[in-house]
Amino acid sequence: MNQFINFEFWNELYQKGLNWIITQLPPIIILIIVVIITFRLIRISLNRVKALILKRSQKIEKGDAIEAEKRINTLMGIIHGVIKIIIWSIFIMIMLKKFGVDIG
Repeated sequence: MNQFINFEFWNELYQKGLNWIITQLPPIIILIIVVIITFRLIRISLNRVKALILKRSQKIEKGDAIEAEKRINTLMGIIHGVIKIIIWSIFIMIMLKKFGVDIG
């Protein structure tokens, strides 16, 4: 119990915390920003691909455009979900590595 009252204990804890904030926090913040930007870019690109596929399917299938749109929406939802899982997995592995957890 004496170690918690000791000034050196708190000073050492403060120095370690400050060192961690200076060395480890900026890369973590940058990683979070990169993941957010990546999600937005993926959503924008998938919406563009979806619009392109819809336009082409309407040219090919004149009578069954509604069913084609449903299939395309389903496919894009699946692709979006798979990409999100991959990005989240990579993000979690990098974060674990940053916190010192051996992922190998």
